[in-house]
Amino acid sequence: MRPGARGGQVTADTDTVAVGPSGLSRTGAVAGIALVALLLAGAVSAATGGWGGGLHNWLILLHDANAGDTRLAFDALRGVRSVDLAALGLAGVTFLGMRPILGGAHRVWVGVAAALPFAGIAVLLATGLAGRSAWMGGGLVLAWRLTKRGRFRLLGWTGVTANGLLLIADLGTTGSPDPAAADVVALGYALLVVWLAWLAFRMLKPLPGRPVPVGTHLVGPGGGCRVGGSDTMELLDLPLYSRAEGALGTYVGLADASTRFTVGETSVTLMRFLEAYDEGGSFEVRVEEPGRLATMVIDASASG
Repeated sequence: MRPGARGGQVTADTDTVAVGPSGLSRTGAVAGIALVALLLAGAVSAATGGWGGGLHNWLILLHDANAGDTRLAFDALRGVRSVDLAALGLAGVTFLGMRPILGGAHRVWVGVAAALPFAGIAVLLATGLAGRSAWMGGGLVLAWRLTKRGRFRLLGWTGVTANGLLLIADLGTTGSPDPAAADVVALGYALLVVWLAWLAFRMLKPLPGRPVPVGTHLVGPGGGCRVGGSDTMELLDLPLYSRAEGALGTYVGLADASTRFTVGETSVTLMRFLEAYDEGGSFEVRVEEPGRLATMVIDASASG
């Protein structure tokens, strides 16, 4: 078997295979962990009054401004702060690390999610005020795409909630204190820390599984087909299913240039196939060599 580019390998001579994280995912995970540490340090600093205000990111200041703890918080929201630049940059790298996890079908959306925080840096440097909420915008884009995969649905909705709450609170902040908005920021902040830590965990977690055995199999509906690899070679986490026996377990399959992808009666590319699968349902796979997918067909009538 050939190694799966940036995603691990599937071998025919083992009963199990562990697909480790790609280099990009490891980089994203490290950035995510650093961002979580930065957010926690800011929260602890704000709660204890220690370490000065250098670690108070804009979300901390947004909370303080709405809580009415200090009028200086509104003024502090103006201007470029190094902690905000660092947070935006780390967010962009973290989001990009999900590219190998979600696979090629989501590459454009992941690119948009990763680009938004960096665009926010440019806007912040130009205006001294706007641009920081682009972090939440990128988070919403990524989280929404995560909801399209069954395996990541809860992770996705956690991100939608966290980023949505913070974006709403930011847009609703005026020049006057608003305790309700402060509570929204606090809740969103806590959920954001959880979501980012969860992202980092998913990026570092290997994908265990057995190579798909030779034969024709049905991939069950709602299984959350997870992909990872490169634009020309993808490793798929396939929950095999039998209409007679039900779930058979999760297996790892490798799709590459030799694999034929069909949606209905039409031959399509791997990217088009994965985009069609986003809508759910089941599909058929045929394997001629353990672990290597010869065909993948959506709307097949054959059972596993």
